Order: sequence, then structure tokens, then C-alpha cells
Amino acid sequence: MTNFNPLETVRLYINAIKYNYIGMEIPLSNLVGNAMLFMPMAVFLPCLFRPLQKLWLFALTMFLLLVAVEALQLLLACGSCDVDDVLLNLAGTLIVFGILKLPFLQRLLKQLYLLPEPTQPQSAEATEEKTPPNATA
Repeated sequence: MTNFNPLETVRLYINAIKYNYIGMEIPLSNLVGNAMLFMPMAVFLPCLFRPLQKLWLFALTMFLLLVAVEALQLLLACGSCDVDDVLLNLAGTLIVFGILKLPFLQRLLKQLYLLPEPTQPQSAEATEEKTPPNATA
């Protein structure tokens, strides 16, 4: 199955539930599962790659990664290529990314040593090795 229409799968699930064609289990597991599938990336990528701590760069990286996954599914004819998968996966990762940026959670993660302290840029004087004033050569 291939779907290039944004939110088409979501609309189909809503209509199927509305007209009692299917129960809640299938749509809920598909929609929530897709939203949750890549959530760990929001935790690990910014920790492993410091530039990905910026929202725009993280979002762009995730978007490109998710499009690549869907393109591979289309090219290899395995799974289903669905633009809704990209949207739901991206939404899930951005939600977790946003939650992890909440100030109280940032403080907690730093206290638990699960988040590195931000590094301050050092001046040229601070990086030079200085000899103590009383040292002899």
C-alpha cells in the first residue's frame, strides 16, 4: 500500500470508526504506534550529536531520516510507504524533544547526570598554558 496524501490514513481510520467498520484497537495501535516508534531518537540523537540539540536541525534531520525510511520501503517493496507515517513519527519525536526542553526536566536530568552541562566557550587567554609567577625555567 502506498499513500502520498497527507492525513489520508488518519481520515480513513476516523471514518471506519465512525461507521463501525472496525473497532478502536487497530487505528489506535497504528496511530499511537507510529507516533511512538521514533521517540527514542529525540533522546539519543541530541545526546550523541551536540548540533542536534537545536530544534530546527533536529527536525530537519528526523524528517530526512523518516523520508529515507519510507523511500526504502517503496523501493524495496517491503512494508507500506505512507506519508502519514512520516508525519506521525515526526510529531512523536518533536513532542518528546519539546518535553525534554522543559526547564524543570532539564534541571532534573542534569542533577541525575543524564544531561551534560553546557560548555562555555573559553577565551584565548584561558586556553593558553600559563606558568605560575614563582616558577623557574
